[in-house]
Amino acid sequence: AGAAGEVSAPSAPLAVWPTRWEDRAAAMQFDVDEEDGDEGGADELLPFGSVVAVSGRSVRVTVSVSAALAARLPLWGLQLRGDAEWAVRAFRPKAVAILREGERALLQAELAPADGRGVPSAARLMRAVLLATPAIPARLR
Repeated sequence: AGAAGEVSAPSAPLAVWPTRWEDRAAAMQFDVDEEDGDEGGADELLPFGSVVAVSGRSVRVTVSVSAALAARLPLWGLQLRGDAEWAVRAFRPKAVAILREGERALLQAELAPADGRGVPSAARLMRAVLLATPAIPARLR
């Protein structure tokens, strides 16, 4: 512990709860209505990237956040091409490699389905949108 009078900085909040989707079905529903006010909730999902290349279970994604932050997220929600807006699948990114950091950050990762249903086809994964839960409540954003 620090000496008297020292102020310790709070620990950084988790960007995503590690167990966020473990007890939920593979397809989640979330509210897309803008009329609900600014009460952000645990069911709110925010886009942070998209898939740009696919080879088997391996994907390359561009992200609009820090590549290091995206690489540390325990789960990525993917809104697959051709699925309804509310249908989101959870995947655990494994062996994540940061290929480029900066404004157009690029990562490569192996996808492991969190629901055990297998990895979708390359055609459905291509241009999928990456989603995550917000790190802070909506009223503080």
